[in-house]
Amino acid sequence: MEVIVSPKTPLSKNVSLSNYWKNIVWESSHFFSPGEVSEIVDIVKQARQHHKKIRVIGRMHSLTPVFCSAEYTISLAEMNTVLRVDKEKKTVQVEGGAIIREINQVIAKSGLALSVLGSTAEQTIAGAISTGTRGICPEHGSLASQVIEIEMVTGCGEVICLSVEKQPEEFYASVLSLGLHGVVTKLTLQCVISILFG
Repeated sequence: MEVIVSPKTPLSKNVSLSNYWKNIVWESSHFFSPGEVSEIVDIVKQARQHHKKIRVIGRMHSLTPVFCSAEYTISLAEMNTVLRVDKEKKTVQVEGGAIIREINQVIAKSGLALSVLGSTAEQTIAGAISTGTRGICPEHGSLASQVIEIEMVTGCGEVICLSVEKQPEEFYASVLSLGLHGVVTKLTLQCVISILFG
């Protein structure tokens, strides 16, 4: 069976992958690295049509095989942009593959910071949020507690946007979902004033 997606979407077949720590190794029959939401929609629809399971990977810092798929693997490495910083509202909007370290560098220029960070800033924001990454202080919550809006491609190939204010139940179920509710393509995070500028 030939997989047909947008000609723009890089596709590799039978790719060997491992997590950052090299303690988990697996082979994925189809590895995609889309650069646009429309490409993810095409991949999801193709997977659905052919009854294939999809897992999304970020920087693969997890110590568990939660992100492994022998069928379809989607990397968000090409969807890594900090889209907008709103200094007045103290928010930042980013693509799901944005690296936390790079988000921190961009928002620091506006005197802002994330209120919670994990032990590494090398994770993708969608990966860190979807897996419940948190700092050492339990009263500050996880990185997911900073999300106020999430855009994702569902398992049906539909692009949805959920906010904590408008759809709280669906929003909370989707934010920290281990990627099981869809492919996270965009997030809006509530920031705080950086202690360096406060």
